Amino acid sequence: MKKCLRLLSALLLLSAGFSLGTQAFNIPVNARSLALSGSGIGGTDDPYANPAGIHNLRPSELGFSHNSWIGDISGNQVSLAWGKKRPFLLTLQSWNLEDIQLWGEVPQAEPLGTFGSHWIAAGITTGFRVKDYKAGLTLRSSLAKLYTASSSAVTLDGGLTRALNDHFSIGGTLKNIGVLSGSLKQSLPVVTGVGLVYRRAAQRLRFAADLTYDSAHGGIFSGGVQKGWAHFDFLAGILLSQDQTRVSSGFSFRYHRFEVTYGVAFHENSLLGLPQFLDFRLIL
Repeated sequence: MKKCLRLLSALLLLSAGFSLGTQAFNIPVNARSLALSGSGIGGTDDPYANPAGIHNLRPSELGFSHNSWIGDISGNQVSLAWGKKRPFLLTLQSWNLEDIQLWGEVPQAEPLGTFGSHWIAAGITTGFRVKDYKAGLTLRSSLAKLYTASSSAVTLDGGLTRALNDHFSIGGTLKNIGVLSGSLKQSLPVVTGVGLVYRRAAQRLRFAADLTYDSAHGGIFSGGVQKGWAHFDFLAGILLSQDQTRVSSGFSFRYHRFEVTYGVAFHENSLLGLPQFLDFRLIL
C-alpha cells in the first residue's frame, strides 16, 4: 500500500510543480502560506498568494524553509528580498521523493530497483505601482524529472491589489502564463483569482478570503485568519475544492531580527501524512 501511495505522491508532486501557485494539489512555498491555505490575494505580505504582496515584505530579509509534504516528499526553499523603492524577491525551491520502487511488467517478488522524482525551480518577483494599485510580477523557471522523463517550464504570474479604505483591500491574480516542453505529458493550468482582505491594525487582526479558478481543478475557495501580538502570530486557514478539503494552522514567533514560522495542514487522507513546514527568517 505504501508503494502505491509514494507513486501517487510523485504524480501529485509533478502536477503541483507545473501549476506554480495554484491551490488544490499544489504545494505552498513556505510555512505561512501553508498555515493560511494560500489565501491572501486581496493584499498580504505573501507573494505566493499574489505577486503584488512583495510591496508588504520587509525591505531586506533572508529566508529558509524546510518542508515535508505528503507521502515522504521533502523539500527546501531559500529566499532573499531586497530593495525599498523597487522591491525584489529571489527564490530557489526544490522537492524530492526518493526510493520509489520500480516494478516490471512481469509479476515478481522483488522490485527491479528504485528511482526518484525531483522538481527544482528558480523565480524572481518584483513590484511597481500603477496609480492607486500595487502590482507585482513573478518570472519562474522549473524543471521536473520522473525516472527517465523530464519537463521544463517558464511561467509568468501577475497580480494587483488596491486599498479601498483603512480596513479593506482587494486584489486579483493571473498565473501560469508560459510554455512547457519535455517528455512528461502535462499542461500548464491557467489560474485566475480574486480576493478580499479585512484588517484591523490596532488589534493586529486580519481575515482573507479568495476565489480562484484553476483550469485543471476547477473552482477553489481559500480563507485565512491571522492574529498578532508583540512577538507572536497565530495563523489558520481552510481550502475547499471539488478535489479536497484542507484545514491548516500555524504560528510565527519574532525576536529582534529573527523570525520562526511553523505551519501544518490536515487533509482527508491521513495515510499520506501531515504536511509540515518550518521557516527561518533573518532581517538584514
